[in-house]
Amino acid sequence: MRQHEGIVVVAYKPGQPASQVQADLQLADLGDFTTSVVHLETGDYGIAAVVNLQSEADDLVLDLTLEGFHYAVVKGPTQTLRGWRLV
Repeated sequence: MRQHEGIVVVAYKPGQPASQVQADLQLADLGDFTTSVVHLETGDYGIAAVVNLQSEADDLVLDLTLEGFHYAVVKGPTQTLRGWRLV
């Protein structure tokens, strides 16, 4: 399994399919979200982006919140992404 480095920010909307989350992200013109993920416990689909700086993650989280998205942030090398897995 590949390890992620940096800060992974996952944008999701509970109950929404990945395609709807991706479309909403594009309409809101938010970040470089490119990787589809699913949360193993909740079944929620999301789209992930990787940023390098904490300030970038903070800005992205603020923008996501203002646009009505839920989010998860995973910092540092990890293999589990705290329940999120690649689709």
